Amino acid sequence: WPAGCSIDPLRLERLLQVWIYNSFDQGDGPCEAGVIYLASSMLSHSCAPNAAWHQDEANSFILHARGSIAEGEEITIPYLGPNELCMPTEDRRDILATTKAFHCSCERCSEPLDTARIFTCPRCGEGHALAVVAALPADADGALVCSPCGPLSATEVAPLLQVEARLRSWARAQQDSHSSSSAVTVGGVACDDTIARLREAEAAGLTGGHWILDAARAAAAAATTTSDPNFAIELLRKRLAAHELAGAHTVTQCARLRMALSSALCNRGGVNDLREAVDTCSAAADSLALLFGDDHPEHQQAATLQGQAARKLATVRKTSNLDSARIATVLSGCDPVLPKGASGKRNARTSRRAR
Repeated sequence: WPAGCSIDPLRLERLLQVWIYNSFDQGDGPCEAGVIYLASSMLSHSCAPNAAWHQDEANSFILHARGSIAEGEEITIPYLGPNELCMPTEDRRDILATTKAFHCSCERCSEPLDTARIFTCPRCGEGHALAVVAALPADADGALVCSPCGPLSATEVAPLLQVEARLRSWARAQQDSHSSSSAVTVGGVACDDTIARLREAEAAGLTGGHWILDAARAAAAAATTTSDPNFAIELLRKRLAAHELAGAHTVTQCARLRMALSSALCNRGGVNDLREAVDTCSAAADSLALLFGDDHPEHQQAATLQGQAARKLATVRKTSNLDSARIATVLSGCDPVLPKGASGKRNARTSRRAR
C-alpha cells in the first residue's frame, strides 16, 4: 500500500487467498509454510497427471514428465498426495473443494465409473462391479455396474454398499493420519481389530483396487510386520499388484510399495527373497529417478537398499555354496574341495628366520 494509505481489508484478504490457493506446501508442523513460483503456480491439477514435481534442498521447483507429453498438450500436476490420488472420485473432489476451492472435472473425475470402488459382482461372482460416480437414490438400480452383467439392482448391491459405508470412516482415518495402523496394543487388541477389518472387507466383496481394502491391507501389514512377516509380505504384494493395475496415477505409490516390499524381503533373508528384493528395488529406483531425478533422496534411498540386498544375496549364496560342498563331502566320504581360504582356518605361511 502507498505511504499514508490505510490497509484495505478486502484487498488484503484477496491477496492472502491468492497466496494460499496458488502456493506449494513446504515443511510440516509448526514450520509449515507456502511458496509461490511464478510459472509453476500456473500449472493445472489433474487426478491423472502427466508430470511430477518436487522441491530440492535449495527450494527450487523441479518438474519431471511422467511419460511422453505431446506437443501442445497441457502439462498437469497433482494437487493431492499419492494416498489421496488413490481415493474415490467423491473424496478427491471434496478435498480439492476444501483446500483449493474448485470442483475437479479432470479426465479421471469425469469417468462415469469409479475405479477406486471395485466389488466382486454378487450376480456372476466373477466380474468386477464398479461404482457409478453420479449420486443416486439409495433405492435406485445401477449404483454398481458389472462389465459382464451390466447395471445391478438395488437389492443386489445393498449388502456391499452397507459394508463399504460402515468401513468408510475407519479407512479415511487411516488415510488422514498417514499411518497404516495404530501401534499394536497390549494383548494385540489393535492388531486383532485391524485383521478383523481386513477380513470384513474381503468377505463383503471389496476387491482389487478398492481403496478401503487397500487401507485395510496397509493397516494389517503394518500391524504384523514383526509378529507375522510372511503375512505382511503377502499383503504388500497384493497392494502392489492392485496399484499397478489402477493406472499411471499410482506410480509414486507403487515405487514406495516396492521399497517397503524390498525391505521386508531383505529382513526375511532367503535366497529367493533377496533376488526378488534386488529386482523390486531396482524397479523402484528407476521409477523414482523418472519422477524426481537421480539426485532425489528417495531415489538414493532405493539405490542404497538395492545395493544392500545385492551384497546380502552374494553373502548368502557364498554360504550356501560352502554348505552344499560340505554336505556333498559327507555323503561321498571324500575330502572337501573348498575355495581357497574357505576352510575357516588361517592360511599357513612359511616362516623364515633372518640370518
